[in-house]
Amino acid sequence: MPVNGSASTSSSRPAWLTYAEQAPPAWLAPYVARFYEIRGPGAETTAGLEVAADDPLLRRLLPNADANLVFDLGPTRGFLSFGDAAVRPARALGVCPAPISVSLGPDVDLFGVAFVVGRARPFLPVAPADLAGRIVDLAELWESTADALGERLRERTFEERVSVLSRVLVAHAPAHDPADSDIQAVIERIGADPGGVRVGSLAANTGLSRQRFTRWFTDTVGVGPKRFARIRRLQLLLRHVADGPDEDWSRVALRLGYYDQAHMIGDFRWLTGESPARFRAAHRAARRV
Repeated sequence: MPVNGSASTSSSRPAWLTYAEQAPPAWLAPYVARFYEIRGPGAETTAGLEVAADDPLLRRLLPNADANLVFDLGPTRGFLSFGDAAVRPARALGVCPAPISVSLGPDVDLFGVAFVVGRARPFLPVAPADLAGRIVDLAELWESTADALGERLRERTFEERVSVLSRVLVAHAPAHDPADSDIQAVIERIGADPGGVRVGSLAANTGLSRQRFTRWFTDTVGVGPKRFARIRRLQLLLRHVADGPDEDWSRVALRLGYYDQAHMIGDFRWLTGESPARFRAAHRAARRV
């Protein structure tokens, strides 16, 4: 899930939020990884995972390589405002190369779509590297379409929102798939073994110099291959810490390709602000059983 933040309520107990996720229809699957929604207590929503607002997964926008469209549809906007509360609700999020602190209030109503890594360009007409680490008003990219879409999504169920946005995205999709199969193969190779990435070897396999390869990869993904590998490995570690079995940390570090346990813990602290053990305990305590 690409949205993270913190929230406070007047109660001594944290608010329970609902997170729902849905795969795209088949015709969007080459471009869209998932649709998602986070709603606060009392909001009409589909069945989903109930999560306390103080879950450590909801404290930050964590590093990721999938660009997003996010619609902040609640009565008070917090997550996407960053001090400019009068902004429109529709935003585009580029690849997030470093963690960003954000906030989710108890009346949150977020709906979004995460694109497949390296496949957002038809929908976000700007160089991925120029959008990396940025959250921009979607109206800058889609003009009046963004405002109209935000209003169409408001006061709808999750399934209705997915249907509406799917139709809009299909209209933006290219008639012919413009994907570069070579870059997709590189993305998949790094994703499968981020700890074993050697940029020189990847470049040689594509017939490019190291410099040209790095520029080619960055132009498509938004970050260079080494940063993408670090992000991918951190996401794999996060998945294990959040939902994997209890396991000796040194074994986890070895399996993910870190130099040692200290290297892994240091990277995880950069990602979340705390140790894997503390993160896991807080995350488990925040799940409703």
